[in-house]
Amino acid sequence: MALPAYCIDTYGGQLDDSVGLYFCKSPQNLTKIQYRQTFILRQHRDIAVDLSNNECFDYNYGKVLVYHCRFHQENQYFRYDLDTMQIFCGPKRNNLCMDMDKTTK
Repeated sequence: MALPAYCIDTYGGQLDDSVGLYFCKSPQNLTKIQYRQTFILRQHRDIAVDLSNNECFDYNYGKVLVYHCRFHQENQYFRYDLDTMQIFCGPKRNNLCMDMDKTTK
């Protein structure tokens, strides 16, 4: 079950920190970004943290971390399914969907 009030968030953390869920920032408050919730799925198939110098999502041992962008895909390779609105880690054969335990966010 999706939690529409929550968004993926980096919590403004450092490299190697896990991403999590936090209340979505409101459209009226876009100029006052308290937590980073804006990302770009780029042509390299990585997910870059918007407004960062060189930070991307990195799948590592069952967690999604923020790490330096490497442009090699591997554990920074992501896909987005428009129909289901799900983010997948790795190629289709792996079929690893990003999810979050709603009790731990």
